Amino acid sequence: IKLIVLGFFLFILYSLGSALYYMMKDGTSSRRMLKALTMRIGASIALFIFLLFCFWMGWIRPDGSF
Repeated sequence: IKLIVLGFFLFILYSLGSALYYMMKDGTSSRRMLKALTMRIGASIALFIFLLFCFWMGWIRPDGSF
């Protein structure tokens, strides 16, 4: 579970960084920044749903132990 959460966080940070890069380097007609931010929001929502599912299944507890 820890590796999955870490993977989500790394993907979210990568997507945020690529959106920053596209914002600085691309022209105004490019939609790559919008796509990167949309993927970041989707990954954040998926991570939240995954954590809720893990809590519901009893795989994680509120005190932080697995």
